[in-house]
Amino acid sequence: MSSAREKILDAYEESLTTVGVAATTLDAVARIAGVSKGGLIYHFPSKEALADALIARFAGMARASADQLQGDAATTVRHFIEMSSSVGDELDTAWLAVMNLSRNGNQSATRAILELERSWHDAILESTGSPLVAHMTKLVGDGLYHSTSFVTESRESLPEAAKLLPSEKNARRSSAPSSTCSRTSALHLTNLRTKHLRPTPGTNVKLCGVTCVMLRRVRWGG
Repeated sequence: MSSAREKILDAYEESLTTVGVAATTLDAVARIAGVSKGGLIYHFPSKEALADALIARFAGMARASADQLQGDAATTVRHFIEMSSSVGDELDTAWLAVMNLSRNGNQSATRAILELERSWHDAILESTGSPLVAHMTKLVGDGLYHSTSFVTESRESLPEAAKLLPSEKNARRSSAPSSTCSRTSALHLTNLRTKHLRPTPGTNVKLCGVTCVMLRRVRWGG
């Protein structure tokens, strides 16, 4: 069972993601948490203390998510792609709340967000050994997260997208991508930022394909 402190942080997080920073008062948080204002102040005497505690909890989640990105290149990329499609889980909700704090000028929140992005990049880089693949995988994850946040069909297409990800069987294949595949990948790379801003159904399938081609080229000599 969650402690009173955790319930208050959950309530604070919920308020930040639903009504925003300005409307998130101590009274509102206490009401959502089901505690008295005095009980809230016992744990968190100010909104600043609440923000600091929430950011610290988010930082712990961020470290744990980066620690999960371990293994060979294919496993790491696959896990990150799948993780990027997770909308509404604990890390996603915490990210949204901390991002709202960052947008409201909280520098600690901004640093926590940037640290999460850096830790993901570094974990992918360590597994793949390629700065290019690490950078491309992060861009794919950003686009996939944006797509799955707003386009229902993109969420449903994830199983199809997963088929495009490298496997050990694919790693043993000696055939390189065809020139047609390379040209197609170049087109996808050119349009990547546009797809990030204006997602279309099936975007994650296309983005995963880009990562797989880049990964095969660097990791397996394709």
